[in-house]
Amino acid sequence: MSLSRDDIARIVKHFILSSPPGEIQDVLADVRAIVGDDSLLDEHAPEVFRTYNIEQLVAVAVPGSDKKCVVSKFGELEDGRYLDPRSKQIFSMNHMKQVASGASPSDADTPAEELRSAVQAAMDKYLQDYYDDGTVTVYDKSEGGEPMLVGHAS
Repeated sequence: MSLSRDDIARIVKHFILSSPPGEIQDVLADVRAIVGDDSLLDEHAPEVFRTYNIEQLVAVAVPGSDKKCVVSKFGELEDGRYLDPRSKQIFSMNHMKQVASGASPSDADTPAEELRSAVQAAMDKYLQDYYDDGTVTVYDKSEGGEPMLVGHAS
């Protein structure tokens, strides 16, 4: 019994999405050796990596910022770029390489920026005091006048 191209793609997606943190490139290399069909991987890998990076809350260095930003659905913009609320920049993301690039200033004001910034500072201090390494990003997702902050640590 042989598997269809769609079945192989589904299995590949499962393996990649199940990668342990920090091991996605190794898993991709193993899957590439097993499957032996680079065109299949090239077709599906970009979207699978995007999903992985968002679900795993991958932290990336944003050009022009001294702190990393956690890639999250709360920071994803409609055009596929991401907001770093701490540095107030919008950046592009190469999900395959897990690298941010093309950062530019964001002029978006958020309703609860003062509160967001205070929570960001408190969470940064907590991470600094209790963890050797880590990143936290606090997003303002306020709606209808009600403040709503979302914090992600990685």
